[in-house]
Amino acid sequence: MHQGRGIGEQLTNGVRFPAMLGAAALFAEVAGAEEKVWLSADFAATSSLFDRGEQIGGPTLEFGATAETTVSGATVYAAFYRLLPVGPDQEAFDDEADYTAGLVLENDTVVADLSANWLTYPGEGAEASLELVGAFDFNAPYAPNITGFYDADFEDWGVEVSAGPSWDVGGWTSYALGRAGFVVPGDGSANRSYLGAEIGASRPVSDNVEFGIFARAEAADAESYADEIRNGAVTRFRDSGIAVGMTLSVSG
Repeated sequence: MHQGRGIGEQLTNGVRFPAMLGAAALFAEVAGAEEKVWLSADFAATSSLFDRGEQIGGPTLEFGATAETTVSGATVYAAFYRLLPVGPDQEAFDDEADYTAGLVLENDTVVADLSANWLTYPGEGAEASLELVGAFDFNAPYAPNITGFYDADFEDWGVEVSAGPSWDVGGWTSYALGRAGFVVPGDGSANRSYLGAEIGASRPVSDNVEFGIFARAEAADAESYADEIRNGAVTRFRDSGIAVGMTLSVSG
């Protein structure tokens, strides 16, 4: 099941995803149609939001919703993602609302998720843009993933690789994840490379609800993480950051 951006590293994995979040699925059948449509919703709250080697939020709430169906053996989907900074420092970061259309193809070796993402910033001065994303999950030990993106308006592009084990302990599904990537800005400014590590766990609370927690650390070769915020603006940066958060999945 495709997971929304920001919340599972896919939307959004596409990829803004701060935490590995199990999909929350509500099953609905389209009347009079042979194909079935799946609707999913994901929620997350995090102390800091990182994306491709930089911090794009302090305390943040995220929501993702996806509708998907199967057509001729492929999965097609549409998704919506909302990012809302909260707390006393929320003015230092942009709100974001993204709209996604994508296609998932898979075989015994790889699952390929190809998407087009219209990135918007309600109430902010930032300009909207179209981002193209390809995410590839390989059927191999430690579940390696390669994700690349290209912004068709600003000409930014980059690649991230990640991998890590998962295991079950006492009703919890736990995971550890390492990631590395780079970003080439289209405005000619310096390239950015980064490394990160994440641990987390989730467990069902009831038949329809799953709860998760995570912790994430990241470091870049640029000062791109907020170190001090004053009067609604980041006044000092550092080259690393740490975040913790929780996730919620509801299914029926």
